[in-house]
Amino acid sequence: MVDKSKNLTHELDLAQALCNEVRLELSKAKDKFQSEAQIWQKEKTDLLATIQEHVLAVDERDSDIRQFDHRLEALIAVVI
Repeated sequence: MVDKSKNLTHELDLAQALCNEVRLELSKAKDKFQSEAQIWQKEKTDLLATIQEHVLAVDERDSDIRQFDHRLEALIAVVI
């Protein structure tokens, strides 16, 4: 009975050590995931800002093209 108790105590100690190791690894994985998630979120924010800048630039160019078209039409009308 004493041997069985010792074996069970030993198995319990091993199970607790394994549990602690798994918890530590899980904690490390969570920290790494959160860190990577923050990096991806920042990159997403930066890319969205860049996209918005490009959209504004395209809108400006479209406006410039429309103005040039109107000027060209006005000049053509004067010449004709």
